[in-house]
Amino acid sequence: MYKVHKLAKSLYIFYSTSMNVLISKKQNSIPQTTFDLQSLLLKNRDLTTQKLQHTFFHPTHPKDLTPSDVGIDPQQLQSAISLIKQAKESQDLVIVYGDYDADGITATTILWETLYEIGVNALPFIPERMDGYGLTDASIEKLLAQHQPKLLITVDNGIVAHEQIKQLKKQGIQVIISDHHQLDGALPEADAVVHTTHLCGATTAWMIARELHKEKALSMLDLCAIATIADQVPLRDANRSFAKFGLEALRTTRRPSLNMLFELANIKKEKITEHTINFGIAPRINAVGRLDSAMDALRMMCAKTPGSAKKYAEKIHIKNIERQEKTQTALDDAIEQAKKQTDKKIIVVASENYHEGIIGLVAGRLCELFYKPAIAIAIHDGTAKGSGRSVSGVNIVEMVRQVRDDLIDVGGHPMACGFSMESEKIEEMTEHVQKIAESIDDALLVPKFEVECVLPLPLVSVETADMIQTFAPFGQTNPEPVFLFEDVKVEDKQTYGKTYTITKFLLSQGGGKNIVEAITFDPRINENSFEKGVIGSVQVNEFRGERKAQVKIKSRG
Repeated sequence: MYKVHKLAKSLYIFYSTSMNVLISKKQNSIPQTTFDLQSLLLKNRDLTTQKLQHTFFHPTHPKDLTPSDVGIDPQQLQSAISLIKQAKESQDLVIVYGDYDADGITATTILWETLYEIGVNALPFIPERMDGYGLTDASIEKLLAQHQPKLLITVDNGIVAHEQIKQLKKQGIQVIISDHHQLDGALPEADAVVHTTHLCGATTAWMIARELHKEKALSMLDLCAIATIADQVPLRDANRSFAKFGLEALRTTRRPSLNMLFELANIKKEKITEHTINFGIAPRINAVGRLDSAMDALRMMCAKTPGSAKKYAEKIHIKNIERQEKTQTALDDAIEQAKKQTDKKIIVVASENYHEGIIGLVAGRLCELFYKPAIAIAIHDGTAKGSGRSVSGVNIVEMVRQVRDDLIDVGGHPMACGFSMESEKIEEMTEHVQKIAESIDDALLVPKFEVECVLPLPLVSVETADMIQTFAPFGQTNPEPVFLFEDVKVEDKQTYGKTYTITKFLLSQGGGKNIVEAITFDPRINENSFEKGVIGSVQVNEFRGERKAQVKIKSRG
């Protein structure tokens, strides 16, 4: 049965003993029509006026967004443009200094290609993961050993690199910061700071590109979609604009690199969604930076010919397979270590066999499987690098900062952290952080599903699924709607797939004649999982030209 766990304004939270999860319903009312359901979804997203609804469903095109709309200081933006134009006139070398993830790679591509288009003497630079994130001393040393720029422009980093910026300026190098990360106090002493927390790194850089060459910028909205969705920024307002119009551009992109990547990954371009970016495109772009030099990802993205694009896309495809294999091998070991920590409220695993580029993925998967904060540590030559992931309500970076004496450095945010340390201190650090974790409220370590409402099975229809899709693209602050289906009965079951991990159920409700298909990719879900209900989304399954609605069952974590 369901036990009432907590009651808050318009939020009803129940504990499901059969599913061992907390289920929160945003709405307690039960819709009877698709129109009723649409009204509930609008209310759940605080889209309660015609103006808000119009802005949500018909967002402003990125070409019409003003700097103020996205939280950028117009004067700082114009200062950056003036510096770039001065560098163009004198043909000074300009470096676009990026980052090694999908947001950083696309940001570097956007700004470097724009500078090249208008005749600026510019080169891109991507730091190595092993040298740390952003403008680090090690990365700057490597950069200056290769080039002597007069102007350096960061994209997707630099807002907290106060000391490094001072050192660059002492060497006569002008600095423009373009970033979307949080400030840690005052703005850095750069020559111009194009900063906002409203966008991702690539779209912040895109605002500069648009001022330099509007047509070129508009041709790169496909890259904006990848970055916006991959970087998990809130998909409201300007971000929704970049995601919506960017996805449209991505489905018709002529960029050789992306088309080659789609071919290798068996991605149907015309059917790309936010899910395709999160699980098909971004991981491949990220893979190179995790295991090797991310410059190859940039070279692929900037390739002008099919032949060049194929060369780098194939390398990225192979690196992604290698990344998957290394991750799975490390995860298998990590799970065995985690099983020995069932009495702990934070999981800490470490090995000399973990590649530091995949420990964040391992920590994230442990967090999903055990629903606890998790830390994975890679050991190499007497030093260790760790990455942590957390569950909602547990601030992992603050927890790790409490064992700062055991570490060399630490950074991050409430849901993720990174640190380095001497490997000989791992055991001591583990004891300390697990002691601190004992104060975590047990209620925070129970899997949670937030559902829109209880949905009757008769509303599982193509009409309903199509209406839900009008709320796409889905992401942070606009999640794909998930529902609770109560009092359902399994009429039939069929397991298929190469390894029989896909299961299709036929469900009925209240003895009615309405039969609904439900599908799951989680082998742990069986007939017993439906005793008190099922949680899932409503989607359309297209097969041989026929469109049929189905419930996609939500995994239990």
